Amino acid sequence: MFIQHLHIDVKHKSFPLRFGPGAAWLLACWFALCGPACSDDKPNVRGSANNGTSGDKSTDGNGDNNQGGDSNGDASSDAGKKDPSDSDFWDPPGVQSPPDPDFWDPPEAYGPPGPYAEALQKALHFYDANMSGIGITGGRLQWRGNSEVSDYAIPLFCNGADPQHSNCTDMSDDYIRKYIHIFDPDGIGTINVGGGFHDCGDHVKFGLPQAYSASMLGWAMYEFPDAFIKSGQGPHALDILKRFTSYFLRSTFRERDGRVIAFAHQVGVGSIDHSFWGPPELQKAEDFPRPARFATEETPGADVASGAAAALAIASMVMSRSDADYAAKCLDTARALYAFADKYRGAADSGGFYPSEYEDDDLAWAAVWLHIATGEDSYIDDIVRTEGSRYTGHLGRIMSTTEDGWYNAWVHCWNTVWSGMFVKLAQITGDEKWTKIAEDHVNLWSGLDGDRTVTPGGLSFLSHWGTLRYNTAAQMTALVWAKHKNESAYVDWAESQMQYIFGDNPLGKSYIVGFGDSWPVHVHHRAAHGSTKDNSLYVPETPSHTAWGALLGGPTADDSYIDDIWEYTYSEVCVDYASSLVSALAGLYHFKAIDKDGLGQAPLADFPPLEEKQREFWVEGKVGQDDGQISEIKLLVHNETVHPPHFDPLLSIRYFFSPAELKEWNQGVDAFRVQVTYDGRSVNNGMLNSGDGLPTIVSGPFPWNAVEDIYYFDFAFTGCKFYGSIPFEFQLVAEAASDHQPHQDSSNDFSRQGLPVGDTYGEARYVAMYSDGELIAGEEP
Repeated sequence: MFIQHLHIDVKHKSFPLRFGPGAAWLLACWFALCGPACSDDKPNVRGSANNGTSGDKSTDGNGDNNQGGDSNGDASSDAGKKDPSDSDFWDPPGVQSPPDPDFWDPPEAYGPPGPYAEALQKALHFYDANMSGIGITGGRLQWRGNSEVSDYAIPLFCNGADPQHSNCTDMSDDYIRKYIHIFDPDGIGTINVGGGFHDCGDHVKFGLPQAYSASMLGWAMYEFPDAFIKSGQGPHALDILKRFTSYFLRSTFRERDGRVIAFAHQVGVGSIDHSFWGPPELQKAEDFPRPARFATEETPGADVASGAAAALAIASMVMSRSDADYAAKCLDTARALYAFADKYRGAADSGGFYPSEYEDDDLAWAAVWLHIATGEDSYIDDIVRTEGSRYTGHLGRIMSTTEDGWYNAWVHCWNTVWSGMFVKLAQITGDEKWTKIAEDHVNLWSGLDGDRTVTPGGLSFLSHWGTLRYNTAAQMTALVWAKHKNESAYVDWAESQMQYIFGDNPLGKSYIVGFGDSWPVHVHHRAAHGSTKDNSLYVPETPSHTAWGALLGGPTADDSYIDDIWEYTYSEVCVDYASSLVSALAGLYHFKAIDKDGLGQAPLADFPPLEEKQREFWVEGKVGQDDGQISEIKLLVHNETVHPPHFDPLLSIRYFFSPAELKEWNQGVDAFRVQVTYDGRSVNNGMLNSGDGLPTIVSGPFPWNAVEDIYYFDFAFTGCKFYGSIPFEFQLVAEAASDHQPHQDSSNDFSRQGLPVGDTYGEARYVAMYSDGELIAGEEP
């Protein structure tokens, strides 16, 4: 019996259907073109079908190790490894591990520049655009900085608050107390799940796409290490992979005996996160809470835990030479996460985003990589185990008996990883049945055998939502199969598809941001868009920054494209898209970008280019009432940082003035006082340019140059997080003199120079602005 699995998501209800392969494929194609309608920033279903032949589980669309046990996993064996320079294809069965290169080694020389080196170099930079946590400021992208720092200290207990919409964890109080010695050994009341990557153009850290992205990047480095080394991208790729794995290690909590007792699989909530449109550096957890979701014994998340296990197992082999101790820790944690996932079955609750139907494919994906990393056959047995003629291992989800076959029309993606699993299972075992399933899938997508949907321009097409992430993932599996079978037709197909993405398509546009002569402009990505005004997708009109290397969702089935920031099914960019692209590019570099002398295409020099420096801090002002009794000064204090955007809680300004006009009345500086008439800091409406509800700290007067009668008042915004401009208005008032009249005259005030009188603000050049006491804008006397 031949079984084809297809699932249709309609408003979160999943209906499993079974057909023969032809009928099911036609229905899959129909659904890909007519999938669920979308609403809001990103609706509750980011694509279509799920596990089985399914594809998209998403909905809506943004290393310390907390282990109690020892990291005592064995590093991968050297058996079966080849010299890194050996480009021969491997022959099944029994291949345990690939060449073990040091990704830190730079190439001795490059060949000429070429598109695959440039595209790979740029595609890796998209990960930098989506980093979360610390260690970002001063990195490869000057417009990205540290963000979501609150993730490093999320309160464990909710104390009566809604765990789905508050800054706390979703674990039960009883469960936390049971394992408090693991979660909070220092008794500080918080848990550390910082780091990792944002999902797409938003800032949530979702479990399934994050695990998929890490495993795809690691898989590419495992299969095609020469692509990263010969293109000079090895260190960058390692940095990215280690940021993924360190986040997984940090998110894994283990008892002293090594058992996993919790795995943090999500930080943030889509429905909250998507109400904010601005750079992640400026998204305040107090205004947009970031709950942490955990897979535990009480609330299983076998899909996300095993997905992370797969990524860690792959990474343990990729990093075994560059950092053997860290690689061993990754492998040990991968084993523990897999055991935890296999014992506590059930898919994680992602809050309606990236819903998973089941975990069997993720478990099989982890098991196949754990076998490769350890050589232990028990992991393969977990996949293919039978009782009589009945499958009882992970394959039992898609095939009931050993007489059943399976036709896989969907591609390897965050929601279903059967495709990649069968490719590796076939390679490891040489089994005819697994080889047929893997090869039928690759033949379908590459056009060697099977009826797939192809656009008029030649793109193999699966779904209108992010079609290029599916296409590039299919390229990756085809290229791995080409390496395994030494079949050039698969490489030729992948190359034709990548050329379409590069710009050889009816629109003549590249679908990789910043690559080629022309690409769509309006990318659905908050950080790159850089909006700081009115929470608007359309201000600024075009993105402030280039999201280098981002793979756009892609065209429709007729090769058209909607270049609109709101049309996120086409214009959004994501880390899972990036990993599919990087893996395909690595395979094509391996096959097409290394010459007969072993020299690979050269990357761009001095990339990325620096953006033009912009004014980030300044003060504007105007004069209100100024009649000899009072001098009213109205100011706008600006923080419009872009490299990177950030709050500065140590800002202050100084207004310099002179009391010289009071001398003839025997008065001095002590006759002056400040009366605040409007304090923007005291207003907190949740917007970026609002204050924190506290008063600005006024102090002075202080002497600047008493000999020349120059003094100043200091206005400190200490602790206030605001972005944009915040208004601050005050009156400088002098006491009445001996004739019972005030004799104030602001015309001799240093900071009064150049301020217009009336309704229009002008630059307050002589109002000095400071950060932690250091002058950052304006002039001093």
